[in-house]
Amino acid sequence: MFDQDRLRRIPDHIAATSLKEVIEQRAVLHPERTAINFLHDGELDLQESLSYAELDMSARAILRELRNCSRKGERVVLLFPAGNLFLQSFVACLYGGIVAVPVAFPGRRELDWERVFGIVNDCGATAILSFGEHLKKVESHFSRNFSQWRGAFIDVAAVPLLNGFRVTTTDIHGDDLAFLQYTSGSTGAPKGVMVSHANLLHNQRVLQTGFKNDGDTRYVSWLPLFHDMGLIGCALQSFYLGVGFNYMAPAAFLQRPLRWINAISHFRATTSGAPNFAYALCAARYNSQECQHIDLSSWQCAFNGAEPVRPGTLTHFQETYARHGLAQTAQFPCYGLAEGVLMVSGATAFAPAKLLRIQHTDYLNGVITPAADTAAEDETSTLVGVGPAVGNQELIIVNPQTGIRTTAGAIGEVWLSGPSVACGYWQKPNETRETFQARPDGATDGKTYLRTGDSGYLDQDGELYITGRIKDTIIINGKNYFPQDLELVVETADESLKPGGGAIFSIEHDGQERIVVLQEVHRTHQKELDATAVIKTIRQRVASEFELNVFDVCLLKPTTLLKTTSGKVQRQQNKKAYLANALSLLGRHRPEQPQITQAVIHSGDQIFQIVQQWLKAQPAATGDISASDLFIDAGLTSVDAVALAEHLSTQFGQRVEATLVWEFPEIGGFCQALAALLSADGNAQSAATVSAATSADGAKVDVYAMDDQAFQSLLEKEIS
Repeated sequence: MFDQDRLRRIPDHIAATSLKEVIEQRAVLHPERTAINFLHDGELDLQESLSYAELDMSARAILRELRNCSRKGERVVLLFPAGNLFLQSFVACLYGGIVAVPVAFPGRRELDWERVFGIVNDCGATAILSFGEHLKKVESHFSRNFSQWRGAFIDVAAVPLLNGFRVTTTDIHGDDLAFLQYTSGSTGAPKGVMVSHANLLHNQRVLQTGFKNDGDTRYVSWLPLFHDMGLIGCALQSFYLGVGFNYMAPAAFLQRPLRWINAISHFRATTSGAPNFAYALCAARYNSQECQHIDLSSWQCAFNGAEPVRPGTLTHFQETYARHGLAQTAQFPCYGLAEGVLMVSGATAFAPAKLLRIQHTDYLNGVITPAADTAAEDETSTLVGVGPAVGNQELIIVNPQTGIRTTAGAIGEVWLSGPSVACGYWQKPNETRETFQARPDGATDGKTYLRTGDSGYLDQDGELYITGRIKDTIIINGKNYFPQDLELVVETADESLKPGGGAIFSIEHDGQERIVVLQEVHRTHQKELDATAVIKTIRQRVASEFELNVFDVCLLKPTTLLKTTSGKVQRQQNKKAYLANALSLLGRHRPEQPQITQAVIHSGDQIFQIVQQWLKAQPAATGDISASDLFIDAGLTSVDAVALAEHLSTQFGQRVEATLVWEFPEIGGFCQALAALLSADGNAQSAATVSAATSADGAKVDVYAMDDQAFQSLLEKEIS
């Protein structure tokens, strides 16, 4: 089962030197077996599946088209909403030795498109792959704003079948690049992690070993395929194992989280996972009526990664779903990063999560000391173990200032060595040298390590505990404070505050380090928000828990906190936005500044009443009008849309664009989007991030009244 590297062997006795070879052999060994199965709208009644033979054939057809403009080693950008065409295109790139560059499909914001332009320019892409109206939108934006690019646009949906003609794949070597995984670098200086075919295959084996997967594994996922956890940890791992990959769009999960739980039950999934926030969301949205037939007894590996794993979330999720057969051993905290391809550490056996209760005072001083059983709750902190390094990877802890390996019990920077460590950052030799080729001070063996940028601690058994990001650590009066600890206290201070929606950092003010709190408010609490009371509670809780005085508290509009595409809070980027006065505020406390009160918010229900009355007064009115109706079904023409926009502009004293009608064709969704726009003082980002509208009768409005692009802004802030 295991080889000399302590890694499991590929199922079905396949011998291969790359994932590309594995997939090719899958198409021969079991051509009729389901490879991918997409759940449209996240529901079980509309599924779109491809067998391994069909995946192989379609990938070869796309490769034939690609070879007209791209050669081995050249880069191709993949810009797709969720769906099978992305995976067919990615496999086509693997087959041809062409370097795939997965990128999130842009939302409404210009910043989203600038990020795409920056990546295309940075990687020197020779082509962009997409399909249909999505590709037309890409071409339109490029022609207007990035016309200097001279690459090809390929509509993969229009690629003809081969009709018996067989396309030969390209011979590749382990050190050839498989794809570039762009991380959360700035728009102007994106950072592409270079993943070789050898890196990719090794991490597939690490994933198989860490998750205890085999040829009988069954996958379910909602994670975005442009991100490493969804692509490498779920889709490609399924191909590697030769099993079916069942998945839905992230938007489907965000609209109704229990779709994920339902799919796990239906497909009898053994492996499925997400960042911590998703488990918290599913526990919070639990509905006994909806879940009465749910059976989670098959779920062996509920992996939890990409953001800090909260002990409270593990407990709440287990208590909520244990009644549906969720095993105590299923929850699987783990650690990884794009620079290590994906997975680094995880438990060696399925067991309850390992929790370490420590003395809080020593923790603030950078030392781990186990707390006595009799220690008071307010004198301790709890860390979640994320397992030892998997397979032949090595973890060490190093003092980031001195470069010396830490002594037992000390917190330091996590360094990683092993075959999964990527080749570096694309065309950034200095950053590659600093990050990927580090050596501990005094080491003589010549081994190099990846500096992860994460702070952590290794116990005597090699169990890793992540304590935060090195650059985010706050030092006040000589003590170290980890922002995620403060953020957890803040988000639980009041029910109006959004879990995972906070960022805490320090700034220099009058020669001293001062603490700043940014915290999102739940969308459903905006109307009744008492900003003054909530801010007072936050300051009191932080003072009580940490004996710290908060200098500034900023309550933010929902989904405006800056995060990476994997859902990690970008504290330094949020700090820059704070210093530039570029925050979307609902309320604020700062000693020398007056309180900012909440702006007037127009509810979607109010807007619906106005729209409904206007529509009924039109000559083409079709009778009763409900929030779930489409504008077109109510007799609205393009001319009427302009008139409606003018009417609403007059009503609210703000410009309403007629194009909003076509971007949100369902009447209820339009009203909620417009409410978000008006309450954000015209910030189009808010309309792009309306996640679940509410109709006049209180029922949920289908989020698919929005297109996937409109959902992208929300997606990038909420997930992985």
